[in-house]
Amino acid sequence: RDERLPEMTQQLDMNIARLNDQLVQISGQLEEGVFVNVAHFDDPSPVISELEAVHQKLESVDGFAKQYTANQELFGITPYNYKNLRKTQESYDRMLTLWTMVQKWNEQYEGWMSDQFTELDVEEINKEVQVYFKDSFSLHKKLGNDVSQKLKDKTSDFKSKMGVILELGNPNMRDRHWEKIFEKLGQAWYPAMEFSLADLIQFGI
Repeated sequence: RDERLPEMTQQLDMNIARLNDQLVQISGQLEEGVFVNVAHFDDPSPVISELEAVHQKLESVDGFAKQYTANQELFGITPYNYKNLRKTQESYDRMLTLWTMVQKWNEQYEGWMSDQFTELDVEEINKEVQVYFKDSFSLHKKLGNDVSQKLKDKTSDFKSKMGVILELGNPNMRDRHWEKIFEKLGQAWYPAMEFSLADLIQFGI
């Protein structure tokens, strides 16, 4: 075995170089194409599927890296430091966080805009919007792409409306208050009327 050691270590070096090439490719892939395409903002599911494929690749690379490290230790060689692997995993994690947040934001935003307004828990919405606002700003600082920009703008825009939403969602609001508001907006109103936040915004609240 000792005679074959140089040959085996050379093969191992080649395998490690190949892994690094794969990581460079994956890392570059995460910064282009669907992953930074703002056209997928309203339906991120294709991007999340692509991210799952990247995850599988990274798992495979990680498995090989562990195997090669074990081989190096067996040969008495100082194990290779896979800096690229950690960097690529961090890039993947950030991208997954972004698109998962976009998906969750879209779902919640849709509910906030279309559900019966008087049944919304505006205090809870306010708490969630503050978290989205903070997290989207932090993510945009790290990623700085069109998708993170749009998420930041969307959360910022909604946050700017929260003052009015909190006032209108006050549990003490009564029919007479709504009647006055609708009158000022030049809209017809009747008791037990159904309306959403989207309606109120369209009326010019």
